[in-house]
Amino acid sequence: MLITILLIVMYAKSTIYILSNSKNRFKVKYVIVVCLLSLAATLKDKPQFDFNECEISALNEIRNSPDSVVLLSQDCTVLSWNKQVWADDSKLNADLLKFWNITDREKLYYQK
Repeated sequence: MLITILLIVMYAKSTIYILSNSKNRFKVKYVIVVCLLSLAATLKDKPQFDFNECEISALNEIRNSPDSVVLLSQDCTVLSWNKQVWADDSKLNADLLKFWNITDREKLYYQK
């Protein structure tokens, strides 16, 4: 996510730099190219909001478990880029789940 934001900032700054230091006849063509590229990138980027069933199932498993340390049966990431192979690695996520009232107490989790 951070890399994407940095790339967008660099794209915007380089566009502004090129527009401010170029001749007028080139500016119109460059603005058209930048607008077309930006429009193409925006239209190509489709939201994928319905690909989270595995994470929802894992969160339900954590919430419904009576144990304070839960072994997840799902093979997907939960609130992280990587799978949590050690229960202690999920402490921050467990605090967040408790803060969001998903769990009533801190429940660590891990995956195999």
